[in-house]
Amino acid sequence: RKDERGTGLGLAICKKIVQQYLGDIRLESTIGSGTTFEVLLPRHEESGAITSVLVDELVPLAGNERILLVEDQDGLRDVLVSFLDRLGYRATGASTALAAMETFVAEDGNIDMLVADVELSDSNGPELARQVLRRWPGVRVLFVSGASLPEQHQLGSSAEKGAAFLPKPFTARQLARQVRLLIDGSETVLT
Repeated sequence: RKDERGTGLGLAICKKIVQQYLGDIRLESTIGSGTTFEVLLPRHEESGAITSVLVDELVPLAGNERILLVEDQDGLRDVLVSFLDRLGYRATGASTALAAMETFVAEDGNIDMLVADVELSDSNGPELARQVLRRWPGVRVLFVSGASLPEQHQLGSSAEKGAAFLPKPFTARQLARQVRLLIDGSETVLT
């Protein structure tokens, strides 16, 4: 019916989804002419390249450390690994906790940071972090999740000292900043 109006909730949901994939939404509205929405997403080619403009803005947050990113959503994992690579990090992706542990073993623990989704198909991020930190205690840990961190996974145990939590969706800048803070030794947990 003509007199019904939307709540705007759909746009908020769309914005969160687009931001989860490191994108943005722009709009242009003209009275009497309507509104145009433009959805901007990182370019994804076979190499997984992200536009250099975004990366150039974040150069002060760049590094060369080794990062293992554990995310079971293939597209999101590929975009995030590519983004971290473009910032100079040596990033590798894994889709499961088992694959992540195999990577740690193959690299003999020569990984500086673990970025892990809280909920994985075969385990969970905090359990994976505990296993990693028992063998390689110097690894920094960043948990990410689309929901708040469940109580049973709260940070603060001695095994997870120096870990942080970044809620999804997050921007490229938020990810780059949190990674750099943790690697540089900040133990501040940012949400």
